[in-house]
Amino acid sequence: MGISLSFIIRRELARPHKQISGHVYNTILTAHALMMIFFIVMPVLMGGYGNYFVPLMLGSSDLIFPRLNLLRFTLLPIGIIFLLVSLVSEGGRGTGWTFYPPLSSREGHGGISVDLRICRLHIAGISSIVARFNFITTVLKGKGRLRLETLVLML
Repeated sequence: MGISLSFIIRRELARPHKQISGHVYNTILTAHALMMIFFIVMPVLMGGYGNYFVPLMLGSSDLIFPRLNLLRFTLLPIGIIFLLVSLVSEGGRGTGWTFYPPLSSREGHGGISVDLRICRLHIAGISSIVARFNFITTVLKGKGRLRLETLVLML
């Protein structure tokens, strides 16, 4: 979905103000940024590589709490659903991925769309915190020797 949104953005930038309006463009740009940062970069690079490399570096077969790992992966689709609902509710809101206050206030964008995106950020944050707790617990309590490079990676 993030890649398809980037194609829409590139198509608009090829001929500005020809295909879509400014409000729709800002909404698509916001959804693309949130999708790529919080559902591609953070889960894949941090969580995915952590799930692979932390047990490998410790010499264990898996993380200490595999159900926490499942909770982390379960929260991601819930967050994506919130993002999609916020994209289509009330025409979406183009606040940017930073949610700059003048753009996300009642004067700038009223309604539930910004609230759903903030709720989605909280869900993604909980997913990330659960993953980090699992990684740090695996490093501290896992079998195998505690290595300095593992702690450096965790920090």
